[in-house]
Amino acid sequence: MGQSVIVYHHADRSAAVDQQARRRLADFAAGVPIVPVAAVRASRGTNRLFLVGAASAAHAQYLTVRLTALQHSPWAGELIVYRPG
Repeated sequence: MGQSVIVYHHADRSAAVDQQARRRLADFAAGVPIVPVAAVRASRGTNRLFLVGAASAAHAQYLTVRLTALQHSPWAGELIVYRPG
């Protein structure tokens, strides 16, 4: 449908959260016909991952710019961005 998507993943104890983020991004890339942009980890309270995927190259670029800005914002201490690859 040409829509981008964000998928919620509640981190578990199967592996370290950064490993789970990279694994889920790989699963996302293999299972959905969109470009995986990043996983964003929110760790206040319990660890949660938000997998961000874009339906088009233009939207992927926009999301990448916004996530880069997030990494340099006051929220940088609360939210960690993992890139695919």
